[in-house]
Amino acid sequence: MDLDKNLLLSAAVIAISAASTTVLKLQSKEKKKRNRRIWVRSWVGRRDSKGIMNLVTNELLTEDPLAFKNYLRMSNTSLLKLLGKVENLISKQDTVMRQAIPAISIN
Repeated sequence: MDLDKNLLLSAAVIAISAASTTVLKLQSKEKKKRNRRIWVRSWVGRRDSKGIMNLVTNELLTEDPLAFKNYLRMSNTSLLKLLGKVENLISKQDTVMRQAIPAISIN
């Protein structure tokens, strides 16, 4: 009878130890999570509403020329030169149903 009580007591102690260890691990994980600040450059936030090419050619070039060059890895003149070579190949024709999207539109 004493053996059963000791065994039951030991099992209870082990269960409580395991539960407390699990709780402590979860608490330490919560403490380790950093509160990260979310920041976005103003031009990146407008990317979805204005379209990426419009954003890059019109806004980014005037607002942040260094970011323009870093984003495209080329200067504005290089972009226009490259576009001049492929524009006829990638441009579509206007139809009765819709206007074709131009290769580039610089305002």
